[in-house]
Amino acid sequence: MVLPQLTQAEEDERWNYEAILSQLSRVYDNPNKVQEAEDRLYALKQGSDSAPVYIAKFERVLYEARGQDWPDVNKIAAFRNGLSSSIRSRLAQQLSLPRDYSKFVRVVQQLSGHSVAPPPPPPSASTNHQSRPSYTPASSSRPPHIVQRSEPINLTRWKKAVRTSATPGSVSGNTA
Repeated sequence: MVLPQLTQAEEDERWNYEAILSQLSRVYDNPNKVQEAEDRLYALKQGSDSAPVYIAKFERVLYEARGQDWPDVNKIAAFRNGLSSSIRSRLAQQLSLPRDYSKFVRVVQQLSGHSVAPPPPPPSASTNHQSRPSYTPASSSRPPHIVQRSEPINLTRWKKAVRTSATPGSVSGNTA
């Protein structure tokens, strides 16, 4: 079935690689591979795997099922169905869960103890800034550093301090 196209392309010296690959796919590829990947996705279980391992497996099979463009609610449902019962019970204890697939996966990572970033601070019930923790970035090998502040940072005063402490050559990058 592909040989006539190859022969014609050779005679005309015009190769349409997309048409050839499409024909090869129609002839030799499994026509049910997407459906089979969907079936594997819905049957996928975390079992004794860690959350990162389960997430990697789920993402790979989701790609094979061409599910990256599915609505987030469908991806979350399939993902949640395969989670271990302990993580599902922790999810059930949450007051609200994200409806965005990527954010949902981050919540699962945090609940499983395999968070890649510190969780965001909880929303403040009031605008009182006293004794509010502020987060400073930390390297990936160290836990986040939390500094207690008794009052909010005055950015105007901080900017002035930075400007006065900077040397003229170091600001522009010219040291000569």
